[in-house]
Amino acid sequence: MKIDQKNEVFTKDVYYSYLSNSIDFSINPLVVGFEKCRPTKQEIVSNKTCYIIHYVLSGEGTLTFKDKNYNITKNNLFILPPHSNASYKQNRNNPWSYIWIELNGISMKSFLDKIQFDTDNFLYHDNDKLYLKNCLINMILDDDKATQKSEYYVILGYIFKIFSFLIKYYPKEVENYSSKQEIVVHKICEYLDRKFDDPNINLDEIAKKFYFTQSYLTRLFKKEMGITPIQYIDELRMKKAIELLSHKTFTIEQIAETLGYSNQFYFTKRFKKYYGMPPSKYKQKNLVDL
Repeated sequence: MKIDQKNEVFTKDVYYSYLSNSIDFSINPLVVGFEKCRPTKQEIVSNKTCYIIHYVLSGEGTLTFKDKNYNITKNNLFILPPHSNASYKQNRNNPWSYIWIELNGISMKSFLDKIQFDTDNFLYHDNDKLYLKNCLINMILDDDKATQKSEYYVILGYIFKIFSFLIKYYPKEVENYSSKQEIVVHKICEYLDRKFDDPNINLDEIAKKFYFTQSYLTRLFKKEMGITPIQYIDELRMKKAIELLSHKTFTIEQIAETLGYSNQFYFTKRFKKYYGMPPSKYKQKNLVDL
């Protein structure tokens, strides 16, 4: 969903709403807001006693958490735990705008356990249809129109939508059951078998395709296959290279291009590392099986 610039909420630099409720639910929204950061905005240091969800609508910035720096771009969602002592700042050349929710509750840990959340895995990606973005924009618009009595329940409904999406695409259970791991990795292998010769294939693209973070995808794949997804692609390309080198009509440059390498020199380097000799020598000797 594109933000309607005619809507008063998103023409402001900052919008926020404090929520109050007399009924104690297992998840309690406290604050929701939207901010369009100016290039000069100072770095934010967050050490609040509640959880904070941020969704970046546009722009980019840097988050520092547990002594690590993370580049956060549009359509990324990140969750900070209580007392995180995290700091984040917009890119001055491409300042971000984002929607945030502050919340707590006794069920937060149960929800977060189901989406692999921990201090090393707190960054999530939206899907191709930008479900999260649409959901959060509608949340702010509906909050703006809600009455004081209904506002809390409106926001609570959207929070459950957000977690239902994250639980669907970032299921913790995949990590707990070997059979499910095998099914997921099998699907990833099928995808790589079709796409290994795509010059644009990379770990980030694969992770987004299967709604995983890069680190989780690598761990899951290596646990089942013994190698990383990139090593798997490399093996597929090398096996295909042997097949193509057996044909006299293909040049080294043509083979490199067919396999998705940017140039024949990088292909030669990879082939030599894998087989111990350059592809030209292999072709000259007309070896069939190493």
